[in-house]
Amino acid sequence: MITNDTFLTAVNWYETGAHRVTHDSVTLGLTYLDKAIPVFTEMEDVVRATHARHYKLLGLRLAERFEDVERLFADTMAGYTRQEDSYGQALLLSHLAETLVELERWEMAVGYYNLAAVVAENDQKASVLDYIYLKQGEMYGQRDDLLQTERVFQRAEQLAEATGDLMALARCRFLRGETLSRLGELSEAVGLLEDAQSRFLRNQAHRQALGPLTLLRSIYDQSGMAEDRARVSNLIHLCGQRMIQSDSIPVSHGEFGPPIDQELS
Repeated sequence: MITNDTFLTAVNWYETGAHRVTHDSVTLGLTYLDKAIPVFTEMEDVVRATHARHYKLLGLRLAERFEDVERLFADTMAGYTRQEDSYGQALLLSHLAETLVELERWEMAVGYYNLAAVVAENDQKASVLDYIYLKQGEMYGQRDDLLQTERVFQRAEQLAEATGDLMALARCRFLRGETLSRLGELSEAVGLLEDAQSRFLRNQAHRQALGPLTLLRSIYDQSGMAEDRARVSNLIHLCGQRMIQSDSIPVSHGEFGPPIDQELS
């Protein structure tokens, strides 16, 4: 019989473990999560047990215990399936795909990313879908498959437009512009990059604006467009000054995407 005090202690272990895994100490985080999971399992608290296993999976990935990640995946997915939690299912599938990318098991990673996207699309889980597209694009970029990279970022851009997420839209246009510049499509790339830097600056996201601005300066320099290069250089200088004065507004997910335990936040 689990007492209320034991349950509260387990909740504290869980919260501490999740924070440690995702912030500063994977080994300590895994220790706390391993203490919490049996308590939640005995109490049949499926939600917390599943979330704790999901955080443990992230910790195992960071510790490069990849075989353990794949073993834990089944138990964690079973918990999300029992809850009919499509948000958790899609995020977990994406996290497994990221592990497969690290192992360079590309075809399997593509399959899991595609499955994750289908799950997120079917239940309209926009925040997870945005993250999936971002990680998919990064994967194709790693493989220098720039046409596929651009297609994925274009889907992300369409999602951001549909949901009205203006900062995500700016990020997607930057990523598309960057990819198109690598493909030699400079005219379209410049249009996207100018739009991205403008959106970032309007939202005081000076750190994020540096990405498109720096690339624009390089393009204008190579094209001999002195006036545009000078304008962009001034904006870069402005961003540097503003960043000294205050932090930029974050516009992208953290390393692991949207929160695992959103309903418990």
